[in-house]
Amino acid sequence: MTAVLALIAACAAIMGQTVDAAAAAKPSPPPVVQVLPKKLPAAKNSESRLQPNTVHLLRLVEYLFPYYAKEGEIGGYRQDPIMDHPSGQALDIMMNNDGRDPASVNDGHKIAAFLMANSTQLGVTYMVWRQNIWYPGRDWRELSDRGNWTDNHMNHIHVLVNGSFTASDDLVLPKDLKVKLDEMPNGEALRKEHELRVAIMQKVAAAQTRVNAAETVNRALTDRNSQRAKDLAAAQRRVSQAVRESYINGMDTELLSSSLLLMSGPNVDPTVAMALERAIRSQDNGLNSALAALEAAAKDLADNEHELGAARSELTSAQAELSELDKR
Repeated sequence: MTAVLALIAACAAIMGQTVDAAAAAKPSPPPVVQVLPKKLPAAKNSESRLQPNTVHLLRLVEYLFPYYAKEGEIGGYRQDPIMDHPSGQALDIMMNNDGRDPASVNDGHKIAAFLMANSTQLGVTYMVWRQNIWYPGRDWRELSDRGNWTDNHMNHIHVLVNGSFTASDDLVLPKDLKVKLDEMPNGEALRKEHELRVAIMQKVAAAQTRVNAAETVNRALTDRNSQRAKDLAAAQRRVSQAVRESYINGMDTELLSSSLLLMSGPNVDPTVAMALERAIRSQDNGLNSALAALEAAAKDLADNEHELGAARSELTSAQAELSELDKR
């Protein structure tokens, strides 16, 4: 009896091992297929004044891309010269981190690919993403540069739908979608080009500010020099009057003789001219002050002219960089 029980136990152990081995060899069950609920939950982002199909798309994006049901932003109705948003038929799906890194660009590509694959089912009219526009049945086409990150749609997908369209639930879901990067706008290259453009435009703006400042100083110094010249002329007139008075009163024979020699013609002895200049200056301290002020102002003006020239050169160089970038 004992032997029979032992045999039964041994068989059971063997069978258990066989079952365990079979269980281990059995593949894991397939993941749960994502199925849309019959009624999508209300959106976190505003549904105000959106048309029915636009509301449906807003809720769908939030449901399929949970980031937007939490902190992600999707713009809807707003006043705008173009009727997409005022009509309540357009959404702006904003990227995380302002679309300034490869991860956020890839996230945008996934959403764009989803909208492309389901454009018929969702009533998509067109999309704009990363300075490119897409219409159903066509390739992405690059747009002209609008001058800034947001207007170039570098940080969001703008999608327009038929607001009264009844969307189908027969969708290619994101999990089943292969994103073909060669069919997407070259986001990283555009990002780098735009950042380069921004840097050059900042350089142009800084150079222009520098030129404007130097020109302002230049005008002020020119005005000051003009006043200094007037002051000098007035001092010279005072000295001339002193010379005349000295002559009339016979008080300064040396000054008189030097004046007569100086006025005798262009071939006067330079030493005599220098002596006369010293004598004239000694007649009025204001003349010395005016001459010193004029010399200082002239130096300031010369220094500023140098700064103005350097600023203009910097501006020309930056504008040439921008022009070269526009030719690419």
